[in-house]
Amino acid sequence: MSINMTAGFIRCGLMNARQRFIWGDAVRAAADGTIVVRLPTGLQKKVPSGVKPAENVSDDELVKCKRRPAMSLLGLLHLLWEQSGINVWHPSFDKKKRTPGWVSWHLQQTATQIRIGRVPLEESLQLMAMKDTPQVIANREHMRAAEKNKRRLIVVSVLAGVKPVKHG
Repeated sequence: MSINMTAGFIRCGLMNARQRFIWGDAVRAAADGTIVVRLPTGLQKKVPSGVKPAENVSDDELVKCKRRPAMSLLGLLHLLWEQSGINVWHPSFDKKKRTPGWVSWHLQQTATQIRIGRVPLEESLQLMAMKDTPQVIANREHMRAAEKNKRRLIVVSVLAGVKPVKHG
């Protein structure tokens, strides 16, 4: 099944059995066609309330809350990868066409179609960028907006190589 068809199925609410099993109720389609994802920790930072739980309350007296299903950050990365088509091989990849800039552009395009709760993912996504590129400017704007609105950011980038070191 092609990526565009998969995205269309999610937007229409017609996920196949595999996708429903993997994503469950953590992913749903909104009326405007965007994909809405629920994370265990929201992007919006909330100020802790001054209410403290009673110290001498037994476990039986505590009210148990039913947790809603949520997608992990790794699951969100898989969703981004699949929806952007990065997981699909093309013959042009043999010519090293899959650069960090190419990956960032595809992830940015896909992020415009995904929301984390009420926050558009594109506003909270920090992507890898080469020096003096438009992505650097976009990343700075996202950082300023996140600081102003007390929102968390999600960073997707290439990691530097790691050399194994013997300990001891």
